[in-house]
Amino acid sequence: TATMTATTITVEKQPLAALFIAPENARAETAHDPDRIAALAGSIREFGRLLEPLKAYVAEDGRLAVWDGGRRLTALQSIDADGDGVGQV
Repeated sequence: TATMTATTITVEKQPLAALFIAPENARAETAHDPDRIAALAGSIREFGRLLEPLKAYVAEDGRLAVWDGGRRLTALQSIDADGDGVGQV
């Protein structure tokens, strides 16, 4: 059996393009409900931040694989696509 060692770091801001939903994410294989994503995006806009941070690890290609927070990442990407100027998490 392989042993995995984790190091915890806090990253304040990263470009959204540097993040993707990790295969280990609980909902990686399921489509997100567009209405729930829109509601979550509205909450993020209202509060101006995430209430719960994304949790990710650095993948082999240097990007951040989000293993916890796939819906939040999708909502942030939705806001960014709308031109609201989020761009960073």
